[in-house]
Amino acid sequence: MLHLSPRLLASSLLLALLTVAAPAPAAEVWDSPAFSVSARDLQAAATAVKRDEPADVVVLLDERSYSFDDQHRVTVTSRMIYRVDSPAGVENWAASSASWQPWYQAAPVIRARVITTDGREHLLDQSLLRDAATRSADNQVYDDSHVTEGPLPAISIGAVVEEEITLRDEKPFFAAGAVYREYIGRPVPVLHSRVIIDAPESLPLRRTTRRLPNADARETRANGRVRWVLDHGAIEAQDAMDANLPPDAASWASVEFSTGESWESVASHYLELTEPRIRKDDARPLLTGLKSPLPNSASREFIGRIVERLHREVRYTGVEFGEARIVPAFPSETLQRKFGDCKDKSTLLVAALRASGVEAYLALLSADVVPVVRRT
Repeated sequence: MLHLSPRLLASSLLLALLTVAAPAPAAEVWDSPAFSVSARDLQAAATAVKRDEPADVVVLLDERSYSFDDQHRVTVTSRMIYRVDSPAGVENWAASSASWQPWYQAAPVIRARVITTDGREHLLDQSLLRDAATRSADNQVYDDSHVTEGPLPAISIGAVVEEEITLRDEKPFFAAGAVYREYIGRPVPVLHSRVIIDAPESLPLRRTTRRLPNADARETRANGRVRWVLDHGAIEAQDAMDANLPPDAASWASVEFSTGESWESVASHYLELTEPRIRKDDARPLLTGLKSPLPNSASREFIGRIVERLHREVRYTGVEFGEARIVPAFPSETLQRKFGDCKDKSTLLVAALRASGVEAYLALLSADVVPVVRRT
């Protein structure tokens, strides 16, 4: 049997306690899975971050993760760790919220904890999360967008917040693919940003970065899936997007990616959704009293009169509940309501032109389903 003297035993116990109490390196804290780091280690790593310029909040980790399946459904997990440094930060960063649309997404899962300067952990009370439809008073679009939100506990200066929001598609937003854009940077300083994209190798995934020359991007492939990770270091507070830029110029640092195979496949799929809606007989009331000066009804003047009447009689207002977000209303519905959004009015116009003998089609000009064609 091994015998230790009281002094040696005390020294061994002290060494063991110091070993256990040693804080985790900051790099391990930011790279660890959500909520796996102890409250003490997270608070210590956050406290160690020093700044010369004051800020309301310092975001220590801003991570967005996209995981796709082979049906174009995606699960988005947003994780953020931030330290509150001012009364304004206490007031403006004291809640968790997630926007979602029930017609194709499951309700979001929100988890959060607040670690106060005394090292105590305070968990988000799930019973206080509330879901409500959202619509601003000056918005001209009615849809079924929802927001789930709730207050964070024990927010105070010096507190550290770890938040994770998971949003899962129950069906794809658009089966032929969609474009996603993640902006890098926030109106407050960000210490570390990360974007993760994980998808089947069979998915026609394309991606590009904008205004991120110093980002570190890595790709790995295993078990039929491809995983792309972009890491970016410190970014100072971004106040506003650059204005008056050319259409092909980026106004903010971003990662953009898409799951559409090609323009042709996207357009073909959208044609299948929209062509049955273009019923030219529905649009004939819009043509009452209009006569073309040319036999083929294709003069610019005549088409201009149809467009002018359309805009005069049908105001811009969108009703985009469920799949109406991407599928237009029938022309008869738009005429009856006397309002419609871009796709509703375009469908009515195409129907009216066809009823006049003019060959016309819907065209995708700038859409959420356009594939990005460049790779990094």
